[in-house]
Amino acid sequence: VPAGFDVTVKADGADTMLRVSTGTVESALETVGVSVSADDVLSAPLSETLTPDMEITVQRVTYRDVTKTETIRLKPRRKKIIP
Repeated sequence: VPAGFDVTVKADGADTMLRVSTGTVESALETVGVSVSADDVLSAPLSETLTPDMEITVQRVTYRDVTKTETIRLKPRRKKIIP
């Protein structure tokens, strides 16, 4: 009978199951080769201890700068001329 328990890491469109006997969310991510940035959202803190049948989900967060140029038509102004 193998010792340990299963943990699933869901990241980047892939589900990876690994068998562990102990560890943290961070160690599980390192084992499967998933790196996270400060902006990514995790289903559990990196320091959380792994539990049987735990699912760790990584949601990637990216930011983009978008520049858009628009032409704005101005309405003609009428000036009232007083003689």
